[in-house]
Formats: sequence, structure tokens, C-alpha cells
Amino acid sequence: MTHGMDIIQQSTNFLHPVQGVVIAMDQPLFALAKSIQWTRLNNYGEDKLFIMFGLLHIEQYFLKDIGKCLDGSGWTQMLTSAGVTHHGTAESFIKVANIAKTRLANHITRLICCEKKSENVFSGIGLDQAHEQNNAILKGDGGAVGLFTDPAALRR
Repeated sequence: MTHGMDIIQQSTNFLHPVQGVVIAMDQPLFALAKSIQWTRLNNYGEDKLFIMFGLLHIEQYFLKDIGKCLDGSGWTQMLTSAGVTHHGTAESFIKVANIAKTRLANHITRLICCEKKSENVFSGIGLDQAHEQNNAILKGDGGAVGLFTDPAALRR
């Protein structure tokens, strides 16, 4: 492991002397590399190289955090009643048993529950918020009472 860390440091320092050294690893290698880094600070200290999880593990832990938020929220029942999947499979999305399937389930949920307000990438809002905005536009300043008592408001 240390030989590989040395080669990566030397290569990075040769190609880009001012750039910090970053190594991405799977979980078992990450644990081993971090233990080496903590015990050999002179050669592999955090000031010399940055060791991080690989992107798959980062996504997995992110989806697990989303699952913790969704657990008990009715999300699995929604997926089941919408015919997207069966109950057991929906429960496996909470625990991220399969990253690709969990990613797809979250994407489907976003499509079902969000409305795109513009062409900007991150402009999706919840359907309930979209309904509230549309109601505010329809009602104007008078609220529901003003809507029914003012004939001009009814024509808007």
C-alpha cells in the first residue's frame, strides 16, 4: 500500500508540482490507507496527501442518508401504491441494497413529486409548493373571500 501511495505522490509532484495529491479508494483500501496516514505523518500526513472514498461509496452513503430521512415517511407505500415496485423492494431502497435501483427509485420520485418551473437544472420544486404558488397567483391579494365576493377577481 505504501509503495502505491509513494508512486502516486511522485507522479503527481512530477506532473503538477503545485497540486495537492488526492487518492480515491474503495472502503477496505481507504481504511488501510487512513491507518497508514495516521501512523506515518512524516511521509503520508494529511498535509501531504488527501485520501477519500471512491465516488461509488460517496453516492452510497448519500443515498443511505436520504433513506434515513425517508424511512417512515410513507415513501415506500407511495412507490408500492403507484405500482412502481413491491413493498419489499421499496424497503430495500431505504437501506440502499442496490445502488442503481435506489438511484432509479429516487429519480422516479423526483419526476412524480416535482414540477419543473424553468429550464434551469436545479429548479424543481415540490408539487405542493407549485400548487400554493398557483393558488396565490389566482387569488391575488384578497384570498378566497375576496375571490368570491369580487366579480372582477372571478374573471382573472
